[in-house]
Amino acid sequence: MYEMLYFINTYMENENLYNVSDGHKIEKMIKDYIPSTLRSQENIKNWIKNNWNQY
Repeated sequence: MYEMLYFINTYMENENLYNVSDGHKIEKMIKDYIPSTLRSQENIKNWIKNNWNQY
């Protein structure tokens, strides 16, 4: 759980996202939509960036 929170906070900081709703969106994307084949944090970051407008 703490790893996910750290990942989300770091991602938000790097992408200049400051709204709590953006953090919730990232969490939902990871929990419900991200392909299970993605393993590395870099691949997950790229997937979130590429799919941001779809969710």
